[in-house]
Amino acid sequence: MNPKDKVIPFLFTLVVAILAGALLYVTGMVLPWLLGPLLAVIVLKITFPKRFLFYWPIQLRSLALLLLGIQLGASFTSEAANKMATYLPYMALTTVLLIGFTLLLAFFVMKLTGISSTTALLGSFPGGLSQMVIVGEEMERANESVIMFMQTLRILLVLILVPLVANVLYGDSSSSNSISQITNNVFSMEPELFLLLLALCPIGIWLGKKINMPIPFMLIPLLIVAVAQTTIIPDTTVGLPTWLLNGAQLSLGAHLGYNMKIDRTLFTARMVSVALGSNVILLAFSFGISELFSLLWATPFKDLFLAVAPGGIAEMSVTALTIHADTAYVVTFQLFRVLFILLIVTPTMKWILEAREARKLRVKESA
Repeated sequence: MNPKDKVIPFLFTLVVAILAGALLYVTGMVLPWLLGPLLAVIVLKITFPKRFLFYWPIQLRSLALLLLGIQLGASFTSEAANKMATYLPYMALTTVLLIGFTLLLAFFVMKLTGISSTTALLGSFPGGLSQMVIVGEEMERANESVIMFMQTLRILLVLILVPLVANVLYGDSSSSNSISQITNNVFSMEPELFLLLLALCPIGIWLGKKINMPIPFMLIPLLIVAVAQTTIIPDTTVGLPTWLLNGAQLSLGAHLGYNMKIDRTLFTARMVSVALGSNVILLAFSFGISELFSLLWATPFKDLFLAVAPGGIAEMSVTALTIHADTAYVVTFQLFRVLFILLIVTPTMKWILEAREARKLRVKESA
């Protein structure tokens, strides 16, 4: 798209995002500035696929993640850092249980829909939309469109249902509309920390991209703030204005809506019902193990539920901020699962699927 041709679609997307966010804010919806733009853009794309053009710059999405990373980093206190090592067995157990249950669900999805086992696995796996689609592109028997559809549906369900459930159980009238309770209306940050961010963020983000770090624009500032206030600049205060953080949520929601591919040919009754059912069951399983382990580990349920839920780091962390959950706990669990999936499970799964396809090809050639 020509740069000049992006102006009108961007302004239209911005207006839709603001109006949708404001509407949900007035009605008291949880995460209005994230869910409003996301749902509005997706509904318009499905309803009027050829009438409206949308556009959202990747730079605004990156800026939004950077701002959210700074605010999330502020939740990492010295006390929270000291507890990180004790979380490791819990993170490993919940991750393995979630992945194992997902594999079981993928088997039933394959049987009920008739799609290939490769497609069912990659579509069901909570490893991130883009990562699973990329793996699918390299697999001969994988259908990338179906993978993207299943992953998109899961993300939408998680973004809508998890904040709603968490807010109904633990939200209150002061926290359901915004994150004003954890921020001020003025910018506050120690000069030393500001200079550290200014100096280290560009280098850190560049390195993060080089090593394929997930969402480096959020994790690098998060790590800088967390390390700084637990070591070299103790007792520092970080506060971003509420309007700025709400704007970051709006930008993230608009970009998610714009970036999601809508393939109407996949909206068959069987495919939609099976994909919906499997994802609802996965969320129910997450809810169940969170309830069980919150009792066994004496951990608040809202912290564990957001930590275990198969959503994105950014989205679940924003929800944690909104309902006053332990954001450091949630970020740590979500990050562990993402890294475990990207570094261990995805390569292993890809190797197994490729070996199986090669074996089938050899059998076919020898027949």
